[in-house]
Amino acid sequence: MKTYILSLVLILSLSFMYTGCSSSGSSNGSTPTTNNATGITGVVTDMEGEILSGVLIYSGNNTTTTNDVGAYTLDIAAAQDISLTAELSNYARNSKLLNVVDKTLTQQNIKLAKVDTIQSFSVANGASISAKGATVDLPVAAYTLDDGTTYNGDVTVKATYNRVTTVNGSEAFPGEFLGETTGGDTKVLLSYGFIDVTLESESGANIKLADNASATLTYPMDPNIEDTPATIPLWYFDTDKGIWIEDGLATFDATTNTYVGSVTHFSTWNLDAAFDGATLVGCVEDANGNPLPLANLFLSSPGWNNSSDHQITNNDATGEFSLLNAPSNVLISIQAELNGLVSEEQNLTLLPNQTTTMNDCLVVNVDSTELFMALKIRILDNNNNPLSNVSVQFLNPDDSSSIGSQNTDANGSVGVSFQKDDVTNVKVSLSNNGLNFEKTYPIDISNAVQDLGDYVLATTTYNGCVTLESGSSTSAEGNTTLSDGITEVADGTVISNDGFTAFGSDSRTLSIESAYGTLDYFDQSGSFSILVQRDNLEHNLFAHTYVLADPNDNYSEKVFNLTGKTTFNALASIVNRTDVSQCIELHKISDTSSTAKAYLTTSNSDVHLEVQFTQSSSNWGSDIVAADSELTSATFDLNKNGAYVIKQAVNGYNTNTILNGKMSVEVNGKKYEITIPDPDTIVSFQGEPLQWWTAFRVEVYDGEITVTEVNELW
Repeated sequence: MKTYILSLVLILSLSFMYTGCSSSGSSNGSTPTTNNATGITGVVTDMEGEILSGVLIYSGNNTTTTNDVGAYTLDIAAAQDISLTAELSNYARNSKLLNVVDKTLTQQNIKLAKVDTIQSFSVANGASISAKGATVDLPVAAYTLDDGTTYNGDVTVKATYNRVTTVNGSEAFPGEFLGETTGGDTKVLLSYGFIDVTLESESGANIKLADNASATLTYPMDPNIEDTPATIPLWYFDTDKGIWIEDGLATFDATTNTYVGSVTHFSTWNLDAAFDGATLVGCVEDANGNPLPLANLFLSSPGWNNSSDHQITNNDATGEFSLLNAPSNVLISIQAELNGLVSEEQNLTLLPNQTTTMNDCLVVNVDSTELFMALKIRILDNNNNPLSNVSVQFLNPDDSSSIGSQNTDANGSVGVSFQKDDVTNVKVSLSNNGLNFEKTYPIDISNAVQDLGDYVLATTTYNGCVTLESGSSTSAEGNTTLSDGITEVADGTVISNDGFTAFGSDSRTLSIESAYGTLDYFDQSGSFSILVQRDNLEHNLFAHTYVLADPNDNYSEKVFNLTGKTTFNALASIVNRTDVSQCIELHKISDTSSTAKAYLTTSNSDVHLEVQFTQSSSNWGSDIVAADSELTSATFDLNKNGAYVIKQAVNGYNTNTILNGKMSVEVNGKKYEITIPDPDTIVSFQGEPLQWWTAFRVEVYDGEITVTEVNELW
């Protein structure tokens, strides 16, 4: 059967979360991971899984590039929906739509398709370029540079054609199968193929078509598609909006079995039939009529080939599902599958802009009571009131793999069903008010249902202040110095009559436990209020001011100048330290000038040493020792405030590489050594074994050096 490739949204469901690789950029899947940083991280490969370094990654004005193992991390200012684009010379660009969560690094891997055809031509002659049967016809003498200047030299054109009815084509498809029409409506798209074209000058500069000029695109008919309407809209992908935009028509030529249309600029151009969206509501049951969760749902329609990458997973404990943005006015078929067993196929036609409910549930011949158990828990706030619509994750604490997730109801209750397997403990994880809460519970898989009781998210509010160290003063001329009478704070900061400090233009941050993970900002008056978990533990609270190494780059390195610290216990719901005598006092940050030596001993030639620097709680950063696939020892200076991460890295994108041996680091005459854990398979992720990877994290701050070990699942 031929099937449509569609972008469908599953609601009333549990989204699966997986822990991907953490070492040297190798990663699988798309995983939100808790971190003080907000942004996206992942790995870029070609269609065969080979890593790609130097890939430009951008979203709006935020940019970064992949490192030597294809890894990237892109900071995003705040939680939001974004369009993320990856570009590399001689590869077709690709884009993904993502929901960025506050203080979370969301993993998103990207695959790029190699350019089909690279050809140079003189603008005086124009050109006709072929790419896997598609054709790009370019005009004569109709080209400009980005600034509008007429270009008369040679042009290099790079063209790539793909069909979404192939696995590689579906992975190379930018964005989702949704488009914005010329009238501003949103439609479901069914792709007949897409072409990516870029033009470059002799020096590599971007070339555009001149005003009033056009090029002709010819799309070969996809052999998997039967319908051949007289015309089909053309759509280009808007990387800023993250959606396909309708712009023109292609006409069917029965003689050549192609669609031909004109475009006035180059991007990725998609040939798509458009449908009004419809909603399908249904359910899945086992052989005994019990709700069946976690079944895979497959939507199909004549004329298209649906790969396994586009399956929909029904995760609701009730066995119910809702599919949004399904195509209307075409016959669709739907099946459910679990553990290799498939339900009978049901066929129906959906009406545009309406919800259709299936008459009968899909039935898979299994016994759900033998396969699954259910957990439930109630989430309460600091005052024992129920928290509604909070996303709760249920994880296997052995490997952090997901059991499922769901939002709480109006009573704060949430439940999840999962396959029993060998799970004996469950970690409940959620975020609330910017805080991450986790708690592990033992479970008994002999139970059909287990109630975990109430989980109270107890918090402590710390109200405090920041000022300059005792003895600091501001002269009559307005010059402020620290207690030594020498160190100037020349950014407009002054000591007021009441002893508090009015701060100037330096950036001001607060962090807890780590000197680098920002939790909040203190304001111009030095006042602040932060929220922490009421865990009855002692917390270190840092305050510091800094300037950016590059004032024009918000992501450049921070150069700290003043710092201070206090300690408090999160025992009560409120801690007030707002008297000037209780403020955090800022002093001049101490410089550090030390040298570290790192060594890696291993029998595996596919593993090397890697040293990176970061000013976040992440173990990703920029290389401070030149990347070298044969590096096994390194000496480097500890002369900046931040964290130096020394890790074993894999040569290439190969999660099966054996990690073994020992790693050591020497700092200030003291040697630290760690044995790299045995790489026996611990868990399986998407059919691949996960291993442990090992690192040292050397934190340097205010003249102090702290060395800690890091062990994470790869």
